[in-house]
Amino acid sequence: MKDDGSTYDLELAEILSNPEFGVDEDERRQNLRAAKLSTTILAGSTIAVFFLAVIFSTAYWRISMLALLAPPWIGLLLFLKFPVLRMFHGSRSRRCAYPSLDLPFVVSAFGVISVGSVFGHLVSLWPVVYAAILPGLLVAGVFVGLVPYIRRSVLLWLFFVVFGLFYSGGAIVFANAYYDHSPATLHWAKVVGKYVSHGKHTSYHLDLSPWLDSDETESVTVPSNFYQAKNVGDPVEVLTRPGFLKIQWYTLR
Repeated sequence: MKDDGSTYDLELAEILSNPEFGVDEDERRQNLRAAKLSTTILAGSTIAVFFLAVIFSTAYWRISMLALLAPPWIGLLLFLKFPVLRMFHGSRSRRCAYPSLDLPFVVSAFGVISVGSVFGHLVSLWPVVYAAILPGLLVAGVFVGLVPYIRRSVLLWLFFVVFGLFYSGGAIVFANAYYDHSPATLHWAKVVGKYVSHGKHTSYHLDLSPWLDSDETESVTVPSNFYQAKNVGDPVEVLTRPGFLKIQWYTLR
């Protein structure tokens, strides 16, 4: 059905007549404007940090990670301050009279995954998946427990569970590498292939010969200068570490 503004008008009328959002219509309008401004600033700043951290930055990982971990908790505070935000929705689906916090949640979750994964390579993804389950459910439980509206929709339950798992997984990947100060174990591998993938941004990949107890080659994303410096047949130093959270990871040299 074509959106002619009636959906927006109906929702605006609901907000302006709902005593949960303010004692009178003027206060409800003021709260709605403040909520819209707050969520717009939060969404814009989250996207900016994500863009700078993932696309451009190769340093200051700790600052980038902290900046990406913060928006969901700022969003939770906004949830608690502005009841109108509890009318959670998918912002792309239709015009809405009320603001949404789905974009900062999605961007921050994918941001911590992206920043964490760039910091170091995992020997296996499964230990992170297992480690993220409990904290991910706890993060989801905090939001679901504090915002009653979320509990009315199975899709919102699912959204916050997925968000919690991604958010926790990225934080675990980053902390496991950043706080690991143990000595590295040196292995040698050989470049058996290389290729470039083009998407929203260009990624460079090297295929490495087996260097642990495996018979399979490993495809690794590397910086462009490292990619250009290596040719098929060249040796590569693989430095493995046990991980701060006991999840083995490695870097290339």
